[in-house]
Amino acid sequence: MQVINDLLREYQVIHLTGELDWPEIQTRKQHFRQNWFPAICFPYLHEEMAAAFSSTDIVLSRSGASTLGELPFYGLPAILVPILFAWRYQKVNADYLVNKGAAVMIENSQLKEELIPACTGCSPTSTNGFYAHRDGFWLARTPR
Repeated sequence: MQVINDLLREYQVIHLTGELDWPEIQTRKQHFRQNWFPAICFPYLHEEMAAAFSSTDIVLSRSGASTLGELPFYGLPAILVPILFAWRYQKVNADYLVNKGAAVMIENSQLKEELIPACTGCSPTSTNGFYAHRDGFWLARTPR
């Protein structure tokens, strides 16, 4: 929970929960409302997804197949955390963007230790992160 507090202290967060986790997030928001919960939460975005991506500096995401098209299309640096129970597919998807220089991957078990440093390295003010090396976005867009 501390890593989430650290993240929310530094960043404005748009959290897409998925329909299954939406009731739990609503409950957590009620708890955090007393202490100000700076995340904007939705169960899912449809037509609004383009607006969300357009206002985003960094994406923290699982690495489903649609991620391979969406993130390079919008030129967004990503921190990908492949979901554990998706066999190897999400890891393979994440590897593709990582190998093109358009993402970093963090294993679920390392999220607590590595998330904040990865966000800092991906920020627009970083001198050695994705914004300093944007070629990876264009490589990820180009099939080889």
